[in-house]
Amino acid sequence: MTESTLVALFAALGVVGAAAVTAVGVILGLLWRRIAHLEADGRAVWWWARIIADMYYRHRRDGAPDLPKPPNSAKDTSS
Repeated sequence: MTESTLVALFAALGVVGAAAVTAVGVILGLLWRRIAHLEADGRAVWWWARIIADMYYRHRRDGAPDLPKPPNSAKDTSS
């Protein structure tokens, strides 16, 4: 291999490597944004549930049942 061929090969590898690193960065950035959005939604739902529970216990009458336990996952919504 000549010197110019090696330089061209290393340049091509550098461009491909930079493109790969950029693609991984973009994918991680998009995932990070999505996860942050989901966590914010979950936090808002949690605060809403805490306010509802607080109101329930403040205005509870004698003999009223306790609140049910919250579900463990999104699939477990029965009860």
